[in-house]
Amino acid sequence: NLFKDELLVKNPELNGSSVIQLDKDKVTEFIIVDYQFQKIQFTDNKNNSLSGFFEILVKTDSIIYYKKHSKKIIRKENKKIRYYEFKDNNSYYVYYNDNYFRLKKINDLNAIFPNYKTPLKNIYARYKSIRKTYPDTYIKSILLDLYNVMFSNTNSLRI
Repeated sequence: NLFKDELLVKNPELNGSSVIQLDKDKVTEFIIVDYQFQKIQFTDNKNNSLSGFFEILVKTDSIIYYKKHSKKIIRKENKKIRYYEFKDNNSYYVYYNDNYFRLKKINDLNAIFPNYKTPLKNIYARYKSIRKTYPDTYIKSILLDLYNVMFSNTNSLRI
């Protein structure tokens, strides 16, 4: 349940109610098919306290890229009916050097990785064609390439 950040498990073999709500305080991580989620609690670089289950999009030994799935509710009305729509309201975070950074736009990476602005510019250009159609893949590809750049140069700073 993305709206309330609850964990629901559907078991078709159970009689009666086939949906069980798990105690999220006792779950630290889970996997749905190929999607890995981790429960984390942190304060980001803007001093916002956050907690819940975050999808791990990229995980290296020094960089983790998280996606917080969430929905916002929008009340709609016309003359005869009232209804609600749920729209994606996802947010993204990069964990680097023991800090969590909110990633709102691609150029935020320049502030997170100030020593790598030139390589980032080249990496951005490399993946420009998928930026709008596959935004998650776009950022994932950039971070993985950046990680490789950071560790391919023996003179670069170790993270």
